[in-house]
Order: sequence, then C-alpha cells, then structure tokens
Amino acid sequence: MRNSDPCGWRHCLVEVAGYPKPLDLVLREVDRTAYEKRVRALEMKRDKRSCSEIKSETGISRQLLLYYMKATVKKDIDGQPSGYRALLPPQVGLRENQITLAVLESEKPTTGQLTAYFSKYPDDRASLYDMAVLHKLPGYASTNPPFTYALIHAQFLELARKKSIKAPLFPFNGGSQGAPALKQWVDKQRARFEQQQRLKDGNRRAKSSWSGAIELPGGCFREVQCDGHHTDVDWVIEAPGLNGEGVVRYRVHRVWLIAILDRRSTAVLGYTIAFGEAYNGADVARAVRSAMAPWERRKLSVTTIAYKEGECLPNALIPELSFMCWTYFGLDNALAHLSDYFLSGLERVVGCVPVFGPAASPDVRPNVEGLFHLLAEAGFHVVRGTLGSNPLDPRRDTKTSEPFLLTLDLLLDLVDLLVCRYNAATCAGTTITRLEILRRAVERERTVFRRVPAAIREDLLKYDLYDTSEIGTDKGRPVVRWDGVRYFGNLALNSRPGLIGQAVAIQADSEDVRLIKVSLLCDGTPLGILEVEPRFRGTAHSVATRKQAINYMRHSGYVSMAADIPLAFRHEVQKRHKERKGRASQLARLLVEQGAANGKADGQDTAVVCSSIDSAAPVTETAVHEGPSPKKHQQSGQSIPTMQSAAVNSVLSRIASLGSAYAESTIRQAKPRKA
Repeated sequence: MRNSDPCGWRHCLVEVAGYPKPLDLVLREVDRTAYEKRVRALEMKRDKRSCSEIKSETGISRQLLLYYMKATVKKDIDGQPSGYRALLPPQVGLRENQITLAVLESEKPTTGQLTAYFSKYPDDRASLYDMAVLHKLPGYASTNPPFTYALIHAQFLELARKKSIKAPLFPFNGGSQGAPALKQWVDKQRARFEQQQRLKDGNRRAKSSWSGAIELPGGCFREVQCDGHHTDVDWVIEAPGLNGEGVVRYRVHRVWLIAILDRRSTAVLGYTIAFGEAYNGADVARAVRSAMAPWERRKLSVTTIAYKEGECLPNALIPELSFMCWTYFGLDNALAHLSDYFLSGLERVVGCVPVFGPAASPDVRPNVEGLFHLLAEAGFHVVRGTLGSNPLDPRRDTKTSEPFLLTLDLLLDLVDLLVCRYNAATCAGTTITRLEILRRAVERERTVFRRVPAAIREDLLKYDLYDTSEIGTDKGRPVVRWDGVRYFGNLALNSRPGLIGQAVAIQADSEDVRLIKVSLLCDGTPLGILEVEPRFRGTAHSVATRKQAINYMRHSGYVSMAADIPLAFRHEVQKRHKERKGRASQLARLLVEQGAANGKADGQDTAVVCSSIDSAAPVTETAVHEGPSPKKHQQSGQSIPTMQSAAVNSVLSRIASLGSAYAESTIRQAKPRKA
C-alpha cells in the first residue's frame, strides 16, 4: 500500500498552520502571486484533492508539490519547522548551506562570517540569543531590561576571546569587529520571536470559547478606517495680499487628503484637505466632524460641472445616516493620530475604540489604501503640476516653464466631486452602490446603530477639539490658560467662588480657537464661553498657527507689538516665505484660516493654484488679478493655460471607468482581523 502522507505533511499541519499568511507579509506583487499559488496547492493537498486538480488550478506539478511539502517540514536553524516560510521566493543573498567555515579564515570582513561563526560555535549563538531576545545574561535565570547593541556586542567579543580567537581572524578582522552584522542578526531574531509570540497568542485565542467575542464585527458603521494620503506637487498659490493690496504667491509642495472609510461598504464617510509636509491632529478631528455632521453641496465655481443624482456623502443621503457612531476606529501610529485633541474627541463624542496598526502597511487597512490609490490614479495625477508617485513616473510634469493655473475653489470642488462620485459607484462584489448598502443597512432595522445624542449634536457642529486645563489667576481675576494663551471668563466664572485650581473640560473649534466652551471636569457644570486675550482676538486662527506664532517670537528674535498677532504673523511669513520651504506651508494654512484663500477678500478673485512659475518671474507681490480667471502672467506677460471645465469632466469620468477595475485589484476585501 502506498504511503498517502509523504514527508509527514499531515502530521505537521498543526505546526505550520500558524505561520504568516499572505496578508501578513510585505512582498512584491509577483512574489505574492507565486507565494499564494504554493500555499493554495498545499491546502488543496491537505484537503485530499487530486494532483491533476491542483495542477489545473495552480500550475504546480506533482513533483514540484512534493518538493514544497518536503521543504515545509524541514527544520530551520532554530529547530522549528520551516512551514510556509519555505514557500517564499528566494531572496537576494547567500543561503546558509552555501556558506562554509572557510570564510572565518579570511583576514578581511566577508559576507557570511557571522553565520559561519554561529555554525561553528552554537553555544555562543545560544548565549547571545538569550541576551538579545530573552534578556538573560549567560549563566543567570533572572530577566533583565532589554540589553543595548553595545552590551550584546561586548559580550560577543568576550565569548570570542574565550575561544582564543585573535586578530586578524573574525570578528577582530575589521574596524567594526562584526558590529553591523551582529546588529542585523539581533533585529532579525527579535522580530522572529515577536512574530512567533503573536502567532501563539492568535492560535490560543482561536481555540478559546470566547474567540467570537473579540473578533471585529463586520456590519456597516461597526469598523471604520482612517488614514492620510499625500500628493507631491509643484504648485504656486496666488492669493490677495493683506487688506486686498497686491497679490502674494507661495509654493505648495504637498497636498494631503485625510479620509474616513466604512470597512463593510467601502464608502467614504468624511474627509478633509490639508497643506504642508504633514497633517496634525486638528485635521483628523475635522475629518471626524465631516463624517458625522450632515454634508452640504459645495457651490461649484464652474457652472458646466455639477453633482449627479445620488452623489453625496452618506450623512446627507437620509437623516438616519447622520451623526452615526462607530465601534472600532482603525488607523496607524502616525503622530497626528496620537494627538490628545483627536483622541479626546473620539472618546467623548463618538465613543469608539481606536485600533492602532503599523504605518505604511496597506494590507492592514486595504480599503482606505485602495481608495487613495484610485483617487490618485483617476484624479490627482491627471492634473498638471503633479510629480507622480516616484521620480521615474512618466506622469511627472516637467514643463516648469509653462505655468498652469487652477483656482483653489476649483481644486476643492474637484476633490469633493471625486469623493462623491466614488460613493455613488458600485461596490466591489455587489451590484449596488456604496451609498445604497448603507441605506439598506439602516432601513432594514435589524441592527441597533448608535448615534450621537441629540443634546450634544449642536456642540458637535461647533466644536471638534476637546482638551482639559485648570482655572488659574491673572492679577486677581480667574483665567484659563490653554496652549500658551489666556482665556478670560464671563460673569459666571468671575462671580462663582472656589473655582481656582479646579480642572475644566475645554471644547474648541479647530478652525477658530478664539472662543472656547468650558465646563467643570468634576461634575460637568457649564461655565460658559471664554474669550482669548485681546492680542489674539482680532483674526481667526487655529491652534497650530498660534503655536507657530509663539514659537517664532521666542526663537527668531521677532517681537510683535501689534494688536492682532495672527494677522501680524501672516504679514511676517508673507515677507519671508521665500527663505524657507516650510514658510510656504504656514502661509497656505494662514490664508485658508483667515478666509483669503476662499475668495472672500474684498470681492476679488479667488486664490489661484498654479504649477511652477517661470524663473524670470519672482515670487513677490504684484497687482491683483481682475476677473475670475487671469489669462496673462503679470510679471512676464506670457499666456497661462487654465484648467477648463472639459478637463474637470474628463477627470471625473475616470472614476466611473477605472472604479470597477481598481475595485478588484486595489481594494482587497480583507477578512476581519482578530483584536
């Protein structure tokens, strides 16, 4: 009778089943496809499928399948089965069986010397493994804090000296004495140990009777994903100067889109746009408010484009979809996502659990990453002035001598139309739109959805920042100090005794922090609206702008005696924005906050975004453009092509044509992950 279990494959199923699956590995698309076919072939063999069926589906022959089965049960250097790791495509570098002990005799540093050393002296490898991974000194059972690379390297040299190894033999044959190779080995062992621990914990939870209670639910509005995506551009924004006098031009090198997406329906619940090298916690808080508050159509700046029937954000489709709360909020460990302003609002208003994951890992949050890929390919990289996705991207705009103008209002209209058209498109794996999925989920009335209480919805529309502080004194008057400035109270704060030293909860608007709403943290007693000190009271500004202004006055020698510091800070940045690239990002934020970039400066032309201006045209203040779309460059007199409505419609049509194709290839429908 023939052996039906060659190499003991079925016997080792329990051991190899816990090794990484494709979604846990960062591979190229070609390598991932080959890896998935090999895993699929072994799974089919485990299910007693015939070799002909396996070959027809995966293309793997019986002989090759037998080779893979032998490789998976082969023991690695740690004595563990190789498992699914043996199915990975060969990586660049020498394999362990190709390295001989002869490299230890080399008087010069050579690749593979550390591996050969551990093969010759396995006891030294075990001692260093205990220090690097288990945090134990040789000969001691107690656990210590993690050892540094320097201590591990010193122990490595001491072990080598005990073996009577001297220069010029390894590790004493180079200036670094094997430190880089040892550091790489330590990092690899620590990562492997951490991965094995996670797999053991996952298997233990899977076998537990409570495993169903910790699995993330898959219904609508249960789990959302949030992330930010940047598009590198080479634009120059042109906006009216102070008091409508002249025009100021400044460069913008990066535009951010922060989006919140429902995992089940893949619909965009809300979004916001930011300029600069990075976005902050206030931008994420605005995206959360956009996802909950009822959406309103923009007043489009071009009359030849319009919203189609059914194009909107979910909270404007039917009243039941507004002010919806979520259970899990998936995001990465970016600094903006760790902001106290954002996390406090998420806890106080939405009441959901943030689930943090690794940054730059598309497989962890595939839906929102797929959204960014689709919008970039269909929209942002089509507009003139884009730098593409990499320096070799053929879409990279190199025509710096031909300025290209695009009003900021038109850019915001384009982004809003792209997002709304994406929501109105058919969801992958269904025949209905993403918005229709959410509508049916609510109207079915089989699930109880949480919504923001009606009593605090009005505050949600006004405030999106939440923080805490204490009540202090200033010349005998009660005052609240928050983010470096003082807020003075009303009659309730001044007349109530015993408030000094009390902790208070603060609510503020991220776009205008001149007024804050304060209440006692102990019992929630409202203390009313407090107003910022007079020098910050004249012009609307954000927390980021205020911090930048205060930091600039402290460290640059700039002293402002003006009665309106935000406006004076804008004037200072406007004069010095050519000296540093970061000044342009500050100026962009200031113009948006103070309303100049929204086309409301004395009824003049809206802000203008254009690609690189000719080097002959300096970035300075010039005369104000008259009319809605300037045709001549004011410095050089050359014609400036503008983005016509036909080009906007062409960009919007790409969402419908590319949406179905990218839905399957880019937006992978990942299985619900365990917490």
